[in-house]
Amino acid sequence: MPHTDIATMLDIDPKTLRKHFHSELARGSIEATAKVGQSLFRMATEGNNVAAAIFWMKARAGWREKHDIEISGKGGGPIE
Repeated sequence: MPHTDIATMLDIDPKTLRKHFHSELARGSIEATAKVGQSLFRMATEGNNVAAAIFWMKARAGWREKHDIEISGKGGGPIE
């Protein structure tokens, strides 16, 4: 959740929120990212979730989808 939204909910200025709760805001973001990463890893390795496994490999192992592009002229012939 954006810090501005948290500040709005608490009816304080975002600068005040960051000044007094800087470490909590940073830790909360890191913990949330770690939880999602753990969940994705579990789905990719234990849950038979092919999409999660492919996403993990693209994000962490440099996998990319191969794109073949063929350019041809009229009727599939050479470009003139």
